[in-house]
Amino acid sequence: MNFILVVVITGLGYSLIPKLLKIVLTSQLIAKLPVPLSPVNTAVPFCTFKQVALLIKVIAMLLLEIFSIPPTLLIIKVPVNSWAFRLWGKANANNKKFIDEFFSLHNEIRQDPKSFIPNLRRELKNFQGNIWERQIGNEIISVETHEGKKVVQEAIDFLQKIKPVEELELKEEISKIANSHAIDMAENNLYDSKGSDGRNPDERIKKFIDHKNMGESIDLGFITVEDIVFSILVDDGVEGRSRRKQFFNPKFKFIGIGISDHPDYEKCCVIDYIGEIIAFKNCNFFFKFFI
Repeated sequence: MNFILVVVITGLGYSLIPKLLKIVLTSQLIAKLPVPLSPVNTAVPFCTFKQVALLIKVIAMLLLEIFSIPPTLLIIKVPVNSWAFRLWGKANANNKKFIDEFFSLHNEIRQDPKSFIPNLRRELKNFQGNIWERQIGNEIISVETHEGKKVVQEAIDFLQKIKPVEELELKEEISKIANSHAIDMAENNLYDSKGSDGRNPDERIKKFIDHKNMGESIDLGFITVEDIVFSILVDDGVEGRSRRKQFFNPKFKFIGIGISDHPDYEKCCVIDYIGEIIAFKNCNFFFKFFI
């Protein structure tokens, strides 16, 4: 299997190309990386493909931070079943399928709010006070809620009254920003929109995209795309039902979605909305990674 790294640099000069390649192929640096569990045969005698990919990721992330490279310019082209696909950004084919399904359902409900009412009504009978007896497969799991079934009924009433709004457009650039926070949540065991670097959602997006109107919703501990939608629309315990309102906000035109594992809740989902994209910023680098 051939490994080729193509780097095209604008604005800062081509002298960085040999320096970057020298770093990538320096055995002393690569030797410091963790030894992978399943080494892969490689034409480079002193390292494995996994070690090279991990080093390239570290270098790329440093360049992102130093030069404010938009994450959309980091384009990974690898087979969906390869180790590199799973390694980079902790993504995999299942996440891509999950994101597509959630995006499709999100737009379907924005255009036909009443279509999700049967899903909510089905769960009303499963509440005992504030305890939701949730069925997952053949198991019944007791979930303690803040407000009980009254908030589910409130969501039903909301969907019966809200007017349809236009579809959102899924933007890869926004999804990369959302995914970066999902990974941050996973690596640092976070639970909300504030990143480990102290940035809020607006600050994260402004670093790469000039925009007007934005919002972010986060969900934890889901299994299916319907779980995320149920949680957002019910918005149990959330003051002002901010996630529910963002779901149907007619000012939002674009959406980005990030998914990652989470140490406490197994899965986390970050949904970023933008009303208007004015410009993408700091476009100095273009990376392509071919396997």
